[in-house]
Amino acid sequence: MNNKKTLFFIFFSYILSFLCILVLFAYVHTYNQAKRLGSRRAAANSLNLKFKKRLFTHPSEIKTDGESLFILNNAFGQILKIDSNGQVKQTYLYKPDSVSKKPLLISYHPTVKNIVIIDERQKVFLELSPDFKVQNKFKLNIAVNRIGYLDSNRIITTKLKILNKSALTEFSLINADGKEKELNSILPKVENNGVIYDGFFLSSVKSIYYINYFYNNISCLDFSGKAKYQVKSVDNVAIPKVKIAENGWITYANDSQPVNLGGTIDNSHIYILTNTQVKSNSTSSDIGSFIDLYSEINGKYLESFIIPNYNDEAPIGICSLKNKMYAIYSDQLVCFEIKKV
Repeated sequence: MNNKKTLFFIFFSYILSFLCILVLFAYVHTYNQAKRLGSRRAAANSLNLKFKKRLFTHPSEIKTDGESLFILNNAFGQILKIDSNGQVKQTYLYKPDSVSKKPLLISYHPTVKNIVIIDERQKVFLELSPDFKVQNKFKLNIAVNRIGYLDSNRIITTKLKILNKSALTEFSLINADGKEKELNSILPKVENNGVIYDGFFLSSVKSIYYINYFYNNISCLDFSGKAKYQVKSVDNVAIPKVKIAENGWITYANDSQPVNLGGTIDNSHIYILTNTQVKSNSTSSDIGSFIDLYSEINGKYLESFIIPNYNDEAPIGICSLKNKMYAIYSDQLVCFEIKKV
């Protein structure tokens, strides 16, 4: 009889332990999911598929001048000009003065409607009209990391300054003559902030915005480069860790993941494509990414909606034009109608 009680007690203990482990696992999963999703308010069915078009492989940037779309293939220095229906209207191929790396970046301003290309190795600034005619070209005195287009005479840039195995981000204004004017520090002065606070620029007719890739920070600047406000995005993230190799090369730690991937501005709203994936309830597989919506006026978070994956691939970049959201994937352009903003 005692043996039966002992066996029953052991069996009951096993079952109770197993249930405790399940509850703990469910709690950790729910906690991690809540931490990953932050305090998002997801709007249902905000995007309605309009069309899909095949592109060249591996597009890297998509922008608009308010009338057309421009898609960059960074690997070949090729730009496609596309109308709102996805039809290719014109193609531009960047031809450097000599053998060069790929162009670093492409940027637009919605008022001036010009295109800026930066050649990283040759430090060349090239400004094109929307029909790809050269408007301006000059040599840069510095190697820039990211650019934002202010007007025909000025761009705002970030550059990395390496000091004793530490990378710091500095903001500068560059005039049409190539001269640089350093700005006061816009980002917090912490060690290796050049890696931690790497980001991208978005421009509107009102302001220019700097949004961090690996940190939940949004900075709004006026066109003189002065900070107007800084806000935290809806993501719950810590400052990413970095690692320094023996040769001094600074990279992100293996467990660091980007927070924001790109963005666009339309109708006084900032749309940010995030790296936060949406899981299927039935299969737990990734089915889409969150796009977070913020007010241009004060950076206040408004809501989020889901942009779907295609062929198990998340979107690379987004661009809004005439109440439509365009997204680039590894080899295609997808257009959605924005049903709710």
